[in-house]
Amino acid sequence: MYCLVNDTTGERSPPEDFLPKVRIGGYAVRSDPASAYEERHVIKTLVHPQYNTDASSSEHWDNDVAVLLLNQPSTIPPVKLMRYTPKPNNPVPDWTLLTVLGWGFLSEDPAFVDSNRLQMILSSPNWSFHAMLIRNPSPRVKGTVMRRMVFEWKDRIGVTLFENGGLQVRVNGKVVRPGSWRKLKDGSLRYRAPLARMNHKISIEQPGLHIRITQSFSKRHNMYRPWLDTWVTLTQPPTTALGGVLGRTLPGMLASAAGAGFTPISAGILSSPTA
Repeated sequence: MYCLVNDTTGERSPPEDFLPKVRIGGYAVRSDPASAYEERHVIKTLVHPQYNTDASSSEHWDNDVAVLLLNQPSTIPPVKLMRYTPKPNNPVPDWTLLTVLGWGFLSEDPAFVDSNRLQMILSSPNWSFHAMLIRNPSPRVKGTVMRRMVFEWKDRIGVTLFENGGLQVRVNGKVVRPGSWRKLKDGSLRYRAPLARMNHKISIEQPGLHIRITQSFSKRHNMYRPWLDTWVTLTQPPTTALGGVLGRTLPGMLASAAGAGFTPISAGILSSPTA
């Protein structure tokens, strides 16, 4: 939410900034036909009530997440989350082919550094995942890697690079119920070069940070689900059966992955297989 709420003062952007038009589906922006996606208007942006804008706090930027309520439900199938695992590891095998969505720097190739349009690249990232610093210290130290995060280590330099909050989707992945889902949400990346290099935080040789979305939104972890489920209940008729799938009835979509910032992507609704 730091694009809409000042991350140090808490001051909000103009109200009209909270009511964008969103595109659901149609990942291949330049080639998908109009039938591949839907457009909806946002009628309300629900900022997490505990989004932390205190720059002196060790929990600064925590709960950087919001829900967008749309003017009407979408018929596009939700993007399903990878299955929750108790250990912070790679949710898919190393070298898995992923569709990468995001704004801005996705490669050092000049053809992919235009930050003014939505990017979509189908690639096999040249890295493997490594769990590091998985414990939650007490008291918490600002900048600590939490349990919902794992590092990704770039094995070769100069191939695919991600911007802040780049989203990864696995298309046509193997799922528990074959044919019921076509897209799986893998996670979000932060602190990748060249962004990290520009901010002088880490060098290009250092690992990036992978946000494990399943821990943030699954019922087992209970990080954001109670808050999200409350709004599901408030926005549905009493007779609506939610079952285990969010998004087919919820007139909203998740606007941001936890800690990944506000990213207006065509990701649809995120749904957890553990719900």
